[in-house]
Amino acid sequence: MADAGRIGFVLKGNYDNTTKYERLDVVTHNNVLYAAKRDTKGSAPTGQDDDNWKVLIRNMVNGDFASKDEVPKLVKVVLNMGVGEASHNSKIAEAIEAQLTKIAGQKAVVTKAKKSIASYKLREGMPVGAMA
Repeated sequence: MADAGRIGFVLKGNYDNTTKYERLDVVTHNNVLYAAKRDTKGSAPTGQDDDNWKVLIRNMVNGDFASKDEVPKLVKVVLNMGVGEASHNSKIAEAIEAQLTKIAGQKAVVTKAKKSIASYKLREGMPVGAMA
């Protein structure tokens, strides 16, 4: 299986025009949070959406939000992968578990079927995917 590539945002801190930013890097510039739409270097965020930057949160400190607690933040990220073939081939289930473990940085858990479905030849407790 091919690598999944960049999954989510990566917080890089304050914007610096000498740093090369990759797609989905997140920076702050003039109290505004921006995400890079593509690989870029030297093109500063302007305060509006453009070809290189997407505005995520405008005026984090003074403006849109009454307090810092109102600023949106990530609470939980769950990755899952459902593969029907895993129920018939245990090597596929192990490979999926190893791949999700590598992507997430924590051990993936193999998910099992909750109930039997005769038309799919699926029995309760058979592995059907993984999540991390």
